[in-house]
Amino acid sequence: MLYLFDGGHLTESEFERVALQPDELAGFDFCEVRTWSDRTIPRLARRIAAAAAARRSRSVAYLEHGESVQPLN
Repeated sequence: MLYLFDGGHLTESEFERVALQPDELAGFDFCEVRTWSDRTIPRLARRIAAAAAARRSRSVAYLEHGESVQPLN
């Protein structure tokens, strides 16, 4: 996962129309952010946690290798 975007909330109708590319994805699931550390590698779990924090604070996050990047001043 290189980029992670907040797509908002899906309505039931939108959820039913989700179509996966069979040669790329076998399935999908919705789960709490706190459970991602059990489902993926640490670097990706950090990205998901940073994205969730950015959403809560209504900001953006820029990471490299799952770590925050300090601005160059």
